[in-house]
Amino acid sequence: MGEVTITVNGRPYRMACEDGQEDHLIRLGDNLSERVGELAGQVGQVGDAQLLVMAALITADEALEATEAGEASGRAALIEERNALADELDQLKQRAATEASAAQGERDALKTERDALQAKLDAAVASGAAAANAAKDVQAVISERDALLDRLRELETRQMAHAAADSSAATEAASRERDALQAQLQALKAEHAALQEARAAQAAAEASAAEAIDALSGRVAELTATLESH
Repeated sequence: MGEVTITVNGRPYRMACEDGQEDHLIRLGDNLSERVGELAGQVGQVGDAQLLVMAALITADEALEATEAGEASGRAALIEERNALADELDQLKQRAATEASAAQGERDALKTERDALQAKLDAAVASGAAAANAAKDVQAVISERDALLDRLRELETRQMAHAAADSSAATEAASRERDALQAQLQALKAEHAALQEARAAQAAAEASAAEAIDALSGRVAELTATLESH
């Protein structure tokens, strides 16, 4: 335990302190002595006890003012921090509202695009069905043409038989029937050629429709996944 002697208003006071605190205690004693000296100069020598009490009150007042100033500064800092946090919270709320609105707009746009693509897909499927029906019509014409060709061959065979039998009337009738069948055959050939062209065009349309269906199906699936993720 250390000891120091401090002098206040001309009187020595022996004080004990922890080891290593001697210099600090001496500085405190000098400060107190200076305060007491100032008070003695102002109010006179009113007694050591009264001067020490007055110095202690002044020191306590300064310490209290410093504490209150620190508390006020701390409160002001807390208020400033609270206001900054409130402003930041308002900004975050506004940003969240803006992002939510933008996300909703994006979802609406994606839904619109998905619905449009779905309509195109439905139209492409319907076009493919129409192409299949047209192909059936072409096949029916081909079957009818083949049947006429069979009848024509049969008629020619009969003509040859009549010619061999030298039956002019039967031959003439067969010739007329043959001419009629050939006319029908020519008409069917023309119709068949037109249908063949239509079928080729339809086949190209089917291929294009199939590609469009695949592309649209992929896009619809992609949009649906995007909407579900939102």
